[in-house]
Amino acid sequence: MTTLYDAELGRMDLATLDITGLTAAESRSTLRRYLDRPWGLGDLYYLQKLIATIEAPGVEDTTPPVIRNVRVVGVTFYRATVAWETDEPATSEVEYGPTTSYSFRLTQGGPVTEHRVTLIGLRPNTLYHFRACSTSAGGRSCSEDSTFTTQRGYLLFLPLILRK
Repeated sequence: MTTLYDAELGRMDLATLDITGLTAAESRSTLRRYLDRPWGLGDLYYLQKLIATIEAPGVEDTTPPVIRNVRVVGVTFYRATVAWETDEPATSEVEYGPTTSYSFRLTQGGPVTEHRVTLIGLRPNTLYHFRACSTSAGGRSCSEDSTFTTQRGYLLFLPLILRK
């Protein structure tokens, strides 16, 4: 049984959805369809404060997130952004390095379906291996190994002269 709760007012009788026997993905889909329906202006105030609580004994998410559309955007000589999507809310993590040993790991933000992780402090004109990883209640999954090369360039540090 899925019941919607208001963060300030407690239990709301706006909806009680029966999800008995559904998988976790089907339960989320049912709840999402309900929340996506047209709401009256009075309902919108309460809808913004709702917290969905799924009370479905025996229904567990046992499937790791499916990662798709992995791409590198905004590559410069010292940074690159890795973006991807998942089929369910999951963490955002990129493992990267000069080899497939992935000597570095960067995790950002909470569970989302549209992921963007910006890698900074990269070396100019260098080939990097990377893979996108996401974790949900159903487990962890990673994309295949991919590569990108940073642009040629250099950082210029100028001395700062202070006068008294």
